Amino acid sequence: QKNFGPNNLNSIRTKINLAFVYFQQEKFFQAEQLYKDILLSNSENDLLITLDIPTLIGVLKNLSLLYRRQGRFD
Repeated sequence: QKNFGPNNLNSIRTKINLAFVYFQQEKFFQAEQLYKDILLSNSENDLLITLDIPTLIGVLKNLSLLYRRQGRFD
């Protein structure tokens, strides 16, 4: 992120992968923060041009699985 910037596709994919690792390790707070950061940066900077729809759907799916694992549905 430092070299490429926060909205670089490589930075975003790295965040997605790191969030998934956190989820697998049951570090739910860290995973949730990364997933939300990805979604917020996507909406604020119109990254739909950069971030493909299947990847965006994957982030939403993973965040919903995280909430489900925690018993949170709000």
